[in-house]
Amino acid sequence: MSAVLRRGLAAALLSTAALGAAACGSDEESTKPPLVLDGHPTLVLQVSRSLGVPITACAKEYAPADVRVEVGSPGEIEARLRQGRGDVVASDDSVLPQRLADGGVLEAPQVFARDTLVLAVPADDAEVRDFSDLTSGDSRALIGIGDDTGALGATTTTALEKLDSRQREAVLARVRTRSGEARSLVSAVRGGRLDAAIVHDTDVEATRGALSALPLPAELAPEVTYTAAVAKASEHAADAAALLQDLQSGTCAGQLRAGGFLAP
Repeated sequence: MSAVLRRGLAAALLSTAALGAAACGSDEESTKPPLVLDGHPTLVLQVSRSLGVPITACAKEYAPADVRVEVGSPGEIEARLRQGRGDVVASDDSVLPQRLADGGVLEAPQVFARDTLVLAVPADDAEVRDFSDLTSGDSRALIGIGDDTGALGATTTTALEKLDSRQREAVLARVRTRSGEARSLVSAVRGGRLDAAIVHDTDVEATRGALSALPLPAELAPEVTYTAAVAKASEHAADAAALLQDLQSGTCAGQLRAGGFLAP
């Protein structure tokens, strides 16, 4: 083989190897969300499980950025944010965002929506007609409440602690199910496995008439606040702040209001 042919063959082999390496690098990079897509920034929004459905729906309509919603438990969300994975967090728990803000992970949390704890009952032939049925000995109602793994359980516990000891014990004696997911409690009421459940008003609203919401006594202070905050490590801080603003008073806020969430 001549020297010219040898040099040509070597060049061809090197070119092929370079193309293969470039292709492998491209495949690897494609698994990561791009920071900018078609001129729009990519924002990662960490969201509590209870807010996953409504916020995912409105995030799809958010035009200024490509929003990637990641739903998780408080522990999962905290771990992701501490690893720098997230631009904004939207939480059903004001404690977690504030703790992360105090630790320098988040900017100051802001309220973007409110909700109310209610007693969810079947729309027809309900065993429970009023919250007082749970504190009397006449009803045989079985109920469900949130467990201690999520914000729903913590808020419910705080509310019930405002009852006198006799009433609180009467209510807790009726608890058949504890769950970290409001939707599982709602499903149990709809399926007849529970007579009632303490959940958010928006959880009842989402059943589209299958369940009715009975108010809790005002002295239990059943209001719930949802907070959001921008991650200090965000590479698109201004865009992240704009997304938070949209949750408070923009298009996404409007969709949340339509779903029963109250204004901040």
